[in-house]
Amino acid sequence: MAAVGLGQAVRTTPAGSLPANMVPHPREELFSVLVVDDHPLLREAISARLTQMGAGTVHEAASVAEARARALATGPCDLAILDLGLPDGTGIDLVTELRAQGWPRIVVLASSDDPYAVRSAFQAGAQAYLLKSASPMVVTDGVRRVQHRRLRPGTDR
Repeated sequence: MAAVGLGQAVRTTPAGSLPANMVPHPREELFSVLVVDDHPLLREAISARLTQMGAGTVHEAASVAEARARALATGPCDLAILDLGLPDGTGIDLVTELRAQGWPRIVVLASSDDPYAVRSAFQAGAQAYLLKSASPMVVTDGVRRVQHRRLRPGTDR
């Protein structure tokens, strides 16, 4: 793991150097992702799981400002996973901004299933709304579905 600007880490994992128990599913290719959450433990756990799933590069940010800086520095990643409750703004605004910049897939990972928040996330352009209280398997499956665009039949969400 190499430290880079903004006080956060970027994990780059060449496919050939993954331990045997962490090799991506054969149908999954390396992908890039931005994880935005203000809780370091959760952010790092999500990043580790994404690496196991085949993420080649995982960028991390703890705030809206850091996420904006990362997005500007890296350009669109293949996937973004965002918390809604960030210390300096809302994840909803960030979803709107990232979609406008061409980010193809955005997953909201939130602590509340408030119908207003869910509706706002989808209206802003999120493809999935997952709860932090869900099992790791449910979250992993949700992320895979977004990656491979296997969502609700007849919709783009």
